[in-house]
This record gives sequence, C-alpha cells and structure tokens, in this order.
Amino acid sequence: MKLKQKLSIFLFVFAMTFCMPLAMPQAYECQAQVTKKDIKSYTNQPYKIINNNIPAFTETEKQNTTAFETYSDLDSLGRCGVAYANICKELMPTSPREDIFIIHPSGWRSGMKWERCHLIGFQLAGENANEKNLITGTHYFNESGMLPFENLVADYVRKTDHHVLYRVTPVYLSKNLVASGVQMEAYSVEDNGKGICFNVFVYNVKPGYKIDYLAGGVTKGNKRISQYIINGTYTKTFDAATVKKKKQSFKIGCKAPGKITYGISSGSQKIFVSRNGKITVKKGTKPGTYKVKVLIYAKGTDFYKPKKIRKTIKVIVQRASDSGDHTSPTPAPSYTPSQPSVSPTDPNTNVTPSTTRYILNTNTKKFHYPDCRGVSQMNEWNKLPSSASREDIIAQGYSPCGICKP
Repeated sequence: MKLKQKLSIFLFVFAMTFCMPLAMPQAYECQAQVTKKDIKSYTNQPYKIINNNIPAFTETEKQNTTAFETYSDLDSLGRCGVAYANICKELMPTSPREDIFIIHPSGWRSGMKWERCHLIGFQLAGENANEKNLITGTHYFNESGMLPFENLVADYVRKTDHHVLYRVTPVYLSKNLVASGVQMEAYSVEDNGKGICFNVFVYNVKPGYKIDYLAGGVTKGNKRISQYIINGTYTKTFDAATVKKKKQSFKIGCKAPGKITYGISSGSQKIFVSRNGKITVKKGTKPGTYKVKVLIYAKGTDFYKPKKIRKTIKVIVQRASDSGDHTSPTPAPSYTPSQPSVSPTDPNTNVTPSTTRYILNTNTKKFHYPDCRGVSQMNEWNKLPSSASREDIIAQGYSPCGICKP
C-alpha cells in the first residue's frame, strides 16, 4: 500500500514538467489557496492538489540559488507559522537527529499518540528541537502525508546538487491549537521546476478516529465524547450607590467547545440574563443579595456532545459602609486547553551518548538498543537517539526491534 502511495505521488510530481508563471503573493503570506472546503474534503487520500499543483513562489524567488531557512515566530496561542527554505546540500544534516521530546507543540496532549511533526523535515534542513518547526500531528499525517514529498525533495537534491524552494504553511481554523493540515509547496530552481514542482494540502487526520482540533483530543470511531464546561463568574458584588444611579452588568464567561447560550430559569426579577451570558442588575435595586438560576447550554461540536448545566448566580448589592473591600472579583478565566507538563522521563538537556537509551528509526518506526546491528544499517538521517522511557517511545507509535528486543 505504501509503495503504491509513494508511486502515485512520484508520478504526479514528475508529470508536471514545467510551471506556468503567475502573479504570486509575497513569500511569507499565509496562502489563500487553501479553503475551508479543501480542509473538509478529506476522502481517504492523505493529500489534495492545490492550484493545479503550481506553487505560489514569485519569479524573483524562483531565481534564488542562495541557501536559507526561516521560521515564523509562534503566535499568541503558541502555534507555528510558515517555515520556508531553499533546500540544498548545504542545509542537509551532517550528524544524527537529536531528541525532540522536550518540545510540546500547541495542542499536544499526553496519551493521544500524537507525533511531533517537522514542518521542514530533519533530512532537509537538519533542525532538531526547534519549537518554530514542530507541530502536533498524527502518524498518518507525518508518514503517509508529508514524508513522501520530503523524500522526493531530498532524493532530488542529493542526486542533482540543485536548490529547491520549499515552503510549509500550517493551516489552523479559528483558535484551534491543532492544525487541520499543512500546505506544502516546492520548486526546483536550476531546472525551472522540471525536477520538482508541487503544491498540495496534507490532511492532519487519523483514519477511523475523530480529532478535537481545538484542544488536542483524539477518540476512536465517530461517536462524540462527553462535553465539558469551564466555570465562569457566578458571584458579583456592586456598590449600592452606583446601582442606584445606573444599571450594572457583567459576563458569566463560561467556556466550552462550540457555542454556549444562557437562559434564566427562576429567581429574582431584579436580574436579567441575556442569551450571551450578560447579567444585568436593574437601576435602583436596593441593597441585598439576589439570586437567579441560569440554564447554561453548550451546543457541542462534531467531537463533543451537547451539555446542559444549571448554576445559581448571586449578585450582592451593598452599601460602602457594609464592607471595606470593594475589589471586584477575579474575572472569568479564559479558556486555555491544558498542556501536559514535561514528564519525568523527558530530558532537560540535549541528548548525549551517555544518556541515550535507545535509537529510533524514524522511517521504519522501530526502536533499538544503541549496540543493535540494525542501527549500523540505518541511514543517518533516519537515526534519532532518545533518552525517553520504553513506554513513552511506544506511545509515540514506535515498536521494538525484533533483533535486540528492547
């Protein structure tokens, strides 16, 4: 199956014997060629051809034979941006891969069998634990989607000693922490795209599983899992003198995947609750404690079931003389999906020979003892020394070597 898949990719890439010049956007713009329709059109193929397979490099870029590599800064949510390089032998690694388990990309959650996926593969630019070059992805996305294209570029450069413009753009919907996929563009410079020329969108999916791209959850099958609602602000205190002159408001601020609506079910008529969770105390409300019961409904998503909860909202209107502390309560917490802390087995320093427990083969997904004869037969760019525990490595999708049986 893998051979057939690689062959199909090889044929469509090399069938594109030249690329027609187009008016292209600047190199670092997030390409608008990938649409929501493209992202949602996954049909059991790991990638989709974009723009008739023509990459969006400018004519000036396509004349560049200078080696370079650039990585975008992480955004406010800690997500990677565009990775762009002119791949050549000068950039390729000259030493084995190092451990990258210290990096936790956006959306990473333990126990989900995620992989740390390079935007620009290690065999192309030699980047190890670069947080600007690693995203959270599935094994299928990494091995069946991205790797065949990386191999095409790597084999071409090694054979011809030419340059290949290579840009990978992770695509996120809204505030999702896990990318829906990546747009991969490549163009061989010296032969004007005759050797390498492609523009594809690779899906970050796992066949037979559902992915919560917002927070990083993965579940088997098509059943939705239980919804959760993060608590908001349920108690608020106002100064009676202020309420006497003007109505006062605050937001409940609960958080959950998908849309939330609010509705009052019972309680004081001095308090009004809007559908978006805004609580309003009527002007002129006298000092006292007022309570209402609010129905909070989280609609859910394709990944999470709908959920309803009822909470009592308490509003206190008091005179200044009743309390010497009028500090407003802590505002509602903003939703930040939990990120796993570094496990005790994760190294805090670069791997050295004295700390290496195993050698991972990133191509075959096998792991070995360092002195296993299988290690000497690996390509250098597929070797990954690791100090992680056996359990952690298996959780990453690797299986023990049948020779040394680690």
